[in-house]
Amino acid sequence: MQLLPDLTPWASEADNYIYGWRIQGDQLRLTTAMANIGFGNLEVRGGAILADGSQEVYQRIYNDDGTFTDRLAGTFEYHDTHGHIHFEDFAHFRLRSVTSDGGVGEVIAQGDKVSFCLIDVDQLDPLAGARTYGSCGQIQGISSGWADVYSSGLPGQSIDIAGVPDGQYWLEVEVDPLNRLVEADETNNVTRILITLDRETEPPVGSDAFEQNDSLATASILAPPEDHLYENLSIHDSNDADFFRFTASATGILSFRIDFQHSLGDLDMRVFDAAGNFLANSIGVTNSETISVQASEGDQFTVQIYGYNGATGNYSLLVDQPDRRDDFEPNDTLATAAFLDASEPVSMFVDMSVHSGDQDYFWFEAENSGLMKVHLDFHHEDGDINARILDADGGILTESLRDSTAIDPDHEHLQFEAVAGQDYFLFVFGANDQVANPHYSIMIEQPEMNIATFNGSTYMFVGSSNRWSEAQAIAASVGGHLLRIESQAENDFIMQSFWNDQAIFLDASDAATEGLFTYSDGRPLTYDNWRPGEPNNYGGIQDYARIADDQGRWDDGWDGSVAHRGDSGWESDGTAMVIVEIPDRPALITFEGSAYEVIGSTNRWTTAQEMAAEAGGRLLEIESQAENNFIMAAFWEDQAIFLDASDAANEGNFVNSDGELLAYSNWRPGEPNNFGGIQDYARIADDQGRWDDGWDGSVAHRGDSGWESDGTAMVIVEYDLLA
Repeated sequence: MQLLPDLTPWASEADNYIYGWRIQGDQLRLTTAMANIGFGNLEVRGGAILADGSQEVYQRIYNDDGTFTDRLAGTFEYHDTHGHIHFEDFAHFRLRSVTSDGGVGEVIAQGDKVSFCLIDVDQLDPLAGARTYGSCGQIQGISSGWADVYSSGLPGQSIDIAGVPDGQYWLEVEVDPLNRLVEADETNNVTRILITLDRETEPPVGSDAFEQNDSLATASILAPPEDHLYENLSIHDSNDADFFRFTASATGILSFRIDFQHSLGDLDMRVFDAAGNFLANSIGVTNSETISVQASEGDQFTVQIYGYNGATGNYSLLVDQPDRRDDFEPNDTLATAAFLDASEPVSMFVDMSVHSGDQDYFWFEAENSGLMKVHLDFHHEDGDINARILDADGGILTESLRDSTAIDPDHEHLQFEAVAGQDYFLFVFGANDQVANPHYSIMIEQPEMNIATFNGSTYMFVGSSNRWSEAQAIAASVGGHLLRIESQAENDFIMQSFWNDQAIFLDASDAATEGLFTYSDGRPLTYDNWRPGEPNNYGGIQDYARIADDQGRWDDGWDGSVAHRGDSGWESDGTAMVIVEIPDRPALITFEGSAYEVIGSTNRWTTAQEMAAEAGGRLLEIESQAENNFIMAAFWEDQAIFLDASDAANEGNFVNSDGELLAYSNWRPGEPNNFGGIQDYARIADDQGRWDDGWDGSVAHRGDSGWESDGTAMVIVEYDLLA
């Protein structure tokens, strides 16, 4: 059974949730608490980075047996004002008219849809479990029985009421207004209270956005999961005092500092524990006051700021949270490196942190030989981090040291030639010993199993299927046939190059004559490697051969059911690999782990991209000056050449088809210039190997007499080579 969350806006007079609204200028400000009253936690997790810089978000739904499912639920955006990532469109605030019979009328004013960092702040249910979510990183959520609270003084916690007359209205708060999250009950996402706008009761001039917070009971609830600076605060009169409640996001030293102009008014500070007991004060005579306390994760403290002898003044409040250690610690040395299970084609690891003086080591294994890619995602404003890839002995293979001057300072991209079965280390560190970053993520891309050659034949992995007949049709469509293994050496080569714990279809069948396996051209097999007792035609319908175990042995199966022999016996994986064999294919031209071939010409970049994908590869992606020189020497024929580079998604930021920024470029002077506002696609444009941007459907190159239109550009497919 699914353990679903159930979100509802929590209205509480005692806690000032919604009821604690107030007017500040043209803004109606309110404190909101989004409560989870369901049996399951609300949990969201970051996914792929999108071309516009946002990030996919998946809701994780747990079952009562401990399993879970993930579903796409929206996007994360980096919130500059708050300094961390937020789940978009989480809440909406509205002011509605009151009908003549006291009912709910039309919308009079509304705020923007508000994004939230989702964490546990206030415990709604005394019997609820411990706080689970306290990070604004890649895993966020609201536990069952808890609420996320956003105080009225925070950005976005308001409705613009300019032009709205005083009077009676419904103040409405809706959670998940776009129904992006799966809940147990979708009917309780709206809460309304009846209010009366009366601008004569507007707070005194000079009061800040967090008023009224003049006592322990009315303290503004703030729960920054990382260090945060709150500005434009004030003690506006001699009777004013400001109270703020904070939650420690980690175990360690939690510090509070206020900065102000002492000559304009002496401000002091006190700190209380969760029960309201006095802990410490700071009553100096300089322009700041600081208090530090020892905290455990989840501990709550209240800070009081007040004027000495009735002094007033403006101030800022800095909250310095304890350094956060991630779940991979301790991994500060090569010897204590944490293992990353990167066995999937693309593996994501989230919620890492580098604290002050920290460095992180990880190790992982290459599943295949070829070009391996590692990406770090973080927010440079939170701290500049760098990365290196090390070999098994600790030698540096490559490094990425981007700084604030980089086009894309929020990412580090590394790539290197990996060898299947070898271990590698990832070393992550701050730009200097004092740099910290509370949240970063790692994405590891294994080398693609794509293309290999043996004895004059080319072998291409093109996908998977559960039907031998479909696999055979796929092979024919790309100009080849299924694997025809004709020797032990070829069988060994296929296993070494492609085996990935998944059955592999063979071009061998006895459907025509039971017991006589032949190739699809009718010839009898010249080699076989059957498992003991195979082929056995189990059930009378097993007519199609496949490699079935990690020893490269074969068995027969029926069309539409696939299994292989795993560690625990026969395992059904639903599909088998489709590897196409293309005999006597012209030799591919190779360079540093990639193979290239010309497959035609077209005048449309989008068509070229489709042609490359259908051939089992990608458009030409040039990643160094050496590769650019190689392509020119091997292929240039006075015709433009399409490149896997486009800024159609974000003008001025050219990325490859995976959405990654280019590792290398070689633009002509003045290019790219987006002439006419529609030039989004890159190509090699002259005999010096220089690039320009063009529009989809018009191609030219720079010839001896100037720009020459040749109608089409060359389509070169790039494949990742296997060892």
